Amino acid sequence: MILHVLSIVLVEAYWVLRKIYNFDKKMILGVFEDFIEADGVELEEDGLVQRVLACFRRVNVDLVDVYLAERSRSPALSVLTWNAEDFRKLECEFYRPQDLR
Repeated sequence: MILHVLSIVLVEAYWVLRKIYNFDKKMILGVFEDFIEADGVELEEDGLVQRVLACFRRVNVDLVDVYLAERSRSPALSVLTWNAEDFRKLECEFYRPQDLR
């Protein structure tokens, strides 16, 4: 049996592990690495998830922001965010709502 996992499921799992179960970043990374390497697990966007986890390991930014930044790279898309401080760390093209006026 193959378990097909959508990328957004990992984002939701991060939130649950962090906010409900109080896992720290290192623990969550360990859980995710064990999960995605398990037999029978197939990720929707394996390359993207690998890049997200690698970047998340390096920067002090929320996982969903890392996901959006990495997702915006291929094809090149911009991110609309209220969190300019974190997106500057992620080196992707982004705009704040006030930039669009």
